[in-house]
Amino acid sequence: MYNDKVRNKIIEISKNQRNLQELLQMLSRVAMIYYCPYNSENSLSKVKVDKKEYVVMATSKEVLIKSKQFLNINKIAEIDAISIIRNILRMESIGAIINLGDESQLVLDTNMLKLLYREIIVMDLYMKGGAFVIQNNNDYPLVEVEGAKLFNIALTEDEGKELKEKLNQYGNIIFKSWKEIFPYFIKTQCNALVYNFSKKDKILVGEPYLGWLYDSPFQ
Repeated sequence: MYNDKVRNKIIEISKNQRNLQELLQMLSRVAMIYYCPYNSENSLSKVKVDKKEYVVMATSKEVLIKSKQFLNINKIAEIDAISIIRNILRMESIGAIINLGDESQLVLDTNMLKLLYREIIVMDLYMKGGAFVIQNNNDYPLVEVEGAKLFNIALTEDEGKELKEKLNQYGNIIFKSWKEIFPYFIKTQCNALVYNFSKKDKILVGEPYLGWLYDSPFQ
C-alpha cells in the first residue's frame, strides 16, 4: 500500500478524465520534491518510448522501486521540482516520465513539461509575494520579443545577478512585491513577465496569472 498522496491524486484525476490543466496545477501545488534515479555513469536515468527519450522521476521512493525492472539505478536523489524540470528542459528534446510502470504513470513531452514548469514557477512566485528584479534608479530593464514587451524577473538574488550580467545592465538586484512591480508593468504596457530570458527554460507569465499574483497575501 502506497502512502503517496500525489500518486493517488494523479490516478483520481486521470480516472475522472479531468483536464490536463487541473492535473498540472495539482502537481505544482503538492509535488515539491521528486525522487530521481541515477545510473552507474552518475547521469539521470532515462528510458526510450517510441524512439523518444524521457528522464524518469517519481513522486515517492516506493513508486520508484517499481521502475527498477526498467532501469539501472545506482542511486536515488531527492530534487526540488523547479531544479529537476529546469535541468530536463535544458537538455535536447527530452521529456519526462513520472512514476514509470505504475498505475499513476504520466508521460510529459517537452511542451507538457513546459506547461508544468510554468505552473510551478507561478506557484513559487505567488508564495514569495514578489520577485527579484533589476532596478536602475526608478526603471526596470524590459526586453522586446516579436513585438511583445516583457518584464524580467528572477526567483533568487543569484539568478538576478546572472540576468543583469546577461543583459549587460546597470542597477541593483532588489526583491519587489507584486504591488510594487505591477504599476510599472502597466505603465510601460508590458505583455508578460519573463523568467530565465534567453535560456531553454524561458517562461512567460501573462494572463490569467497576473491578477492572481497581484492578489497574493504573502506580500
